[in-house]
Amino acid sequence: MQSAETQADSPIVKATAAQTATVIDIIARAFDDDPAVNWFVRQDHRRAAAVRQFFQMMADTLYVRHDENYLMSDGTGATMWLPPGISTQVGLLETLQQLPAVLRTVRWRGLPRLLRVQSVVDGNHPHEPHYYLFAIGTLPELRGHGIGSKLMQPMLERMDCEGLPAYLENSKEQNLPFYERHGFEVTQQIQFPNGGPPLWLMWRKPR
Repeated sequence: MQSAETQADSPIVKATAAQTATVIDIIARAFDDDPAVNWFVRQDHRRAAAVRQFFQMMADTLYVRHDENYLMSDGTGATMWLPPGISTQVGLLETLQQLPAVLRTVRWRGLPRLLRVQSVVDGNHPHEPHYYLFAIGTLPELRGHGIGSKLMQPMLERMDCEGLPAYLENSKEQNLPFYERHGFEVTQQIQFPNGGPPLWLMWRKPR
């Protein structure tokens, strides 16, 4: 078994289409306890599968085609990014095509919540050119070993070289210090209604 130090030193690779399933597996496990995701996905015996299905839908709709997904070569962490100039909004045709999968993921009860989250995400997305970090995650049993920082660093260096900012939505308060250490600052906090979770919008200026 590899040590945490060896895992953090594993190289980062751009994920191929064939590695998308590995990226989704890692992200889904990392987000299994995420308050925002669990606010809209079904909360029954298929909850864990629904979390994975949500990230699979997002990958199929946006993130595979734009080819900015990265993976620790040992399968301990992954990220999903969008490059500058790409909208997070999904067209009507794609929305209708995804509807059966969406309903399997959130059921009818969760659909208004998912639409509310998407409305907030789309409505507050900056117009200035930037890199968008949709998701970053490490295997839950390896949190705190520097894998997330290792995953983040190449993209941050790239943005600094290009003079471009970065943006993300953070849905876990305990993750704020991690993002702040990497230069992100909270620009707005949003509280979803009816007991929903908070969401922190965060922006990083190039260095």
